[in-house]
Amino acid sequence: MEPQTVTIQPGSALPISPEMLPTPPSPGIQPLIRVELFGEQIALGWLILAVGLLSLIATQLRGKKKGLPVWHPAHLIATGFGFGHLRPMPGTLGTLLGLWLFTHLVFLPKSGLISPPTMLGLLFLSTVGLTLIGLWASAIYAERTGKDDPSEVVIDEIAGLFLTFSLAAIIFAPLGIFFADQFKFHLILFPYFVIALFLLFRLFDMWKIGWVKRADRLKSGFGIMLDDLAAAFYAVLAFYVIFFTLHFTGAFEAYYAAYYPALVG
Repeated sequence: MEPQTVTIQPGSALPISPEMLPTPPSPGIQPLIRVELFGEQIALGWLILAVGLLSLIATQLRGKKKGLPVWHPAHLIATGFGFGHLRPMPGTLGTLLGLWLFTHLVFLPKSGLISPPTMLGLLFLSTVGLTLIGLWASAIYAERTGKDDPSEVVIDEIAGLFLTFSLAAIIFAPLGIFFADQFKFHLILFPYFVIALFLLFRLFDMWKIGWVKRADRLKSGFGIMLDDLAAAFYAVLAFYVIFFTLHFTGAFEAYYAAYYPALVG
């Protein structure tokens, strides 16, 4: 085939062969979540949802609650600023609030405000802070309302979800550092990992097997918090069983070949 030419200026030309032309993207099914837009999609979506939920919270809290003033700090913290009063599934709604907070924390590095290592440090500190303040708030709420495990208390779900993400990060970080050639590309699937961890945490929080069930029998704020923290450990364990199964069976590589061929080409 004869070389083609593209005129740049009058009197000069640059020879270009077909092999030098960019290859158009191949058609096919695109991934469900575009990783580069994940932050914007989640932030915008949760912002809209938060505005709607806050209007519901204002309605739900009007005239409530006996035993503890609505605007008492322990009440606000224990119920996730009122999310726990929403029905149905207050626990799931509280966990969604935790996911909303987590996504904003995770994408701070993308805005250039902090570095990724600093973000991980903030994640760990947030987990510890949420756990400690949750122990205090849930204990006061349970005592003042006379309930052993109030369904409207959702700070335990928020802290448990943050612990889930923290434990997952603690395990993944050394894999990305010491075995980067094998595991670094898996960060492309980060949005899917977040969703999987969220669902696994909710599964074990509701299922209440093993140590989760034992912790749920404990009274006061300690018992309220501990079962969700135990569920976080089960969720991370299940996640990495699935993760390493997909990794060593070649399922991840097959996915990359289909959607990100440049990575395995």
